[in-house]
Amino acid sequence: MERLGREVRLSLKRLTVQSRTDKQHTGTFTTREETIRGQDEQGEQDEQRKQDTQERHQLTQASQEEGSAMERQHRDRFAALRERVQQRLQQRSQLQTCFLRTQATQSNENWDEPEPQQPARITSSEIEGQTGDT
Repeated sequence: MERLGREVRLSLKRLTVQSRTDKQHTGTFTTREETIRGQDEQGEQDEQRKQDTQERHQLTQASQEEGSAMERQHRDRFAALRERVQQRLQQRSQLQTCFLRTQATQSNENWDEPEPQQPARITSSEIEGQTGDT
């Protein structure tokens, strides 16, 4: 019985090798050991796929957490920048208002123009003389 089993295995191996070389045989013959070995390899591959999937999931989750942390950081930076810009705009607006007020008051005055002549003072004697002459 063992001898028959060995002969069958040898003939199957020979046929497998022959089918691979001349490519005329469409079926592949496997021995029981190859089948068990193939199942073990398949189980290992399945286990490896599961581990790979878990690792990818963990990496994706870590990446998402890192991304959300970066988003928070960017949001905070943007909020701080927006606040600084608003403060500067407000300061500039105040300075511009002050400048316009100063400019408006100074534009009424011509600093290069000579001072206006004061009208001559009329003395009381001149007033009496004018009234007395009539």
